[in-house]
Amino acid sequence: LVLFILVALFCAGMMQLYSLRFKAGDIYPEYSSLRADPLGAKVLYDALDQLDSIDVERNYLPLSRLTHAQDSTLLVLGLPSGRQYWMSQEELDRMTGLAESGCRIVIALSAENLQSFKDCESKNKESKNKEPEKINQEDQASGPAQEKLIDMFDALAVSPEYDASSRGSLTAEYGELMPEQTLSDPFKWPFAVWFDPLVTDWKSILLVSGHPVIIEKQLNKGS
Repeated sequence: LVLFILVALFCAGMMQLYSLRFKAGDIYPEYSSLRADPLGAKVLYDALDQLDSIDVERNYLPLSRLTHAQDSTLLVLGLPSGRQYWMSQEELDRMTGLAESGCRIVIALSAENLQSFKDCESKNKESKNKEPEKINQEDQASGPAQEKLIDMFDALAVSPEYDASSRGSLTAEYGELMPEQTLSDPFKWPFAVWFDPLVTDWKSILLVSGHPVIIEKQLNKGS
C-alpha cells in the first residue's frame, strides 16, 4: 500500500511538472509561438489573435505544402544569425514563389552577440560542406545523390552585418519607405545585427545609427 501511494504521488508530481512546463512553453524551441516565456513568440501570437481584423493561425507544414498564402503574412522567426544561411533551391523557389503570389514573408534573425554571430556563421559554412542525407533508394536511383545548397542571403542580395554600437542606440529613425514618419517615442534598439542591401531593390523601413535593421523587397504581388 505504501509503495502504491509513493508511486501515485510520483506520477502526480511528474504530471504537475509537465503541466507547468507545457503552460510555460519552455519545452518548445526559442521563437516558437507555443512558447510563453520571454524566449518565445506566444505573446505576439496571442496579441495578434485578439485583433478582429485579422485571422491568425500556426503553420506546422513545410513551405512546399503551404497553399492559399495570398494576402497573408508568414512569420519566420529566429533564423540563425550569420552571414550565410544555406537552403535548397527548392526551398528558396517555394519561398519566393509564395511572395510573388501575394504573400508577405517576414524573416527575423535570432538575437546573437558577436561570438554567437561568428559561431553561427561557421556552423552555416560547415552545413554547406556536409553531404545531404539520402532520402530513399528511389531518389538515389532517379536523381543526383547530393542536393545543391545555396546561400539564402546571397540569393536575396543582402548581407547581414554585426555592429556592437547599434545595440542600445537611441538613434532609430524610419527609412525611405516611410520618409514622412517620425518616431514619437525613442527606444533602445536591443540588437547589433543590421543589413547591407547589395541591390537597390531593398528599401529600408527602420534605421539604427544609420544602419538598416528592417528592410523590405517587393516581389511581384508580395514581399
